Amino acid sequence: MTKLSIEFDKSIKEEHNSLSKLLKREKKLYLLKNKLLLRTKWYHYFLLHLILGILAISFSFNFSDVQLLKYLNFIEIDKNYADKILHEYTLYIGTFISVTLIVTTFLFNFLKELLDSNIKLIVRYVNYEIVAYYGFGLVISLIIQKLLSLSLPFERLKNLIVLDFYLLLIFLFALVFLYVRIFEIIKPTKLKEVYLDDTRRICALNIFHKLYEIKSKKIIRDFFTKNGFEEIDNSIHFFGNEQRNDLNYLYNKDKNKGKYLRDIHFKKLFKRTNSFETKQFVPLNLGQYFIPDSDYLLLGLENNNKKFRDNKTLKLLGVSSKKIYENHILNGYKFSKKTIEKTYAQDELDEKLEFIYDDFNDSIYKRNHKGVKKTLSDLEVIIDLYTENFE
Repeated sequence: MTKLSIEFDKSIKEEHNSLSKLLKREKKLYLLKNKLLLRTKWYHYFLLHLILGILAISFSFNFSDVQLLKYLNFIEIDKNYADKILHEYTLYIGTFISVTLIVTTFLFNFLKELLDSNIKLIVRYVNYEIVAYYGFGLVISLIIQKLLSLSLPFERLKNLIVLDFYLLLIFLFALVFLYVRIFEIIKPTKLKEVYLDDTRRICALNIFHKLYEIKSKKIIRDFFTKNGFEEIDNSIHFFGNEQRNDLNYLYNKDKNKGKYLRDIHFKKLFKRTNSFETKQFVPLNLGQYFIPDSDYLLLGLENNNKKFRDNKTLKLLGVSSKKIYENHILNGYKFSKKTIEKTYAQDELDEKLEFIYDDFNDSIYKRNHKGVKKTLSDLEVIIDLYTENFE
């Protein structure tokens, strides 16, 4: 017997192997890109550049004195021209980044006419927002650096120029990567492949969210039933006509905070309730939300068990040993303030289905047989995924 989360992951791998493979890539790549990179705005990059700039001008040192850094500064900078170099950096780099982003924007406008609503998928695939925000942040950082450079000594100004050189180098590599992926995805075969992969990813996420509830509740039912628990409903807390006087009912802790069920440690929970003859449980699911300031029934255990009897000595001190043991049992339930994000995946699926619907209607209206066939093949991918995991 182990944790609910471990049993759930094992169940997904055994019974939904193809879904597990899709989600394995999702966790490693797409999840990081969407939750970290794509949600990062231009001012985050600006702050990063500004912090690095402040660190560069806060310390005056010779790069040659540090073994790790002496290879970074391979350009000799004349003391008399340091300020001029930074001025040209600000002017030329700012112009270069601005023109590059403008040209890229025009390119996307052209692609929008060519590829219709798939442009959003292309923007995401080529990581345009990341490159654009990085570039905007760098330009604004350079402008501020130029204003500060008027009062900086040479050594600190030199550090700043070296830092700016490498920040620009990162932008150039990111820009090259962006255009490589643009010219790659505008090929019809590649666009089709990326589109279908994106469709599978969105559907796999939504299927996983649904299984997250369904399978975790089934695992809880199976484990509790095998260990002698009887299933009850949380409604008896509200109506009370089914409550038994011989049972002690245990409710969720931290009533004043809205939390989600993160896990259940079966081994701990069953070990601590092993001596009870009458045991009842309310089936939950992973990610279940507990409303703030509300009592949600979790367990019902016989009241006359010796472990629920208060110690007389502790009772005189105002300490309830019964309450302590209740908390000890409930520690088998783990809660958190956050759960897996469902709304983002659902919004993406709704948008995808709306696009497919509009594309299908447009193809029918224009009597575009190839378009109708393509839309039906897209729907077939979605239907196959849902059928495979819910049949």
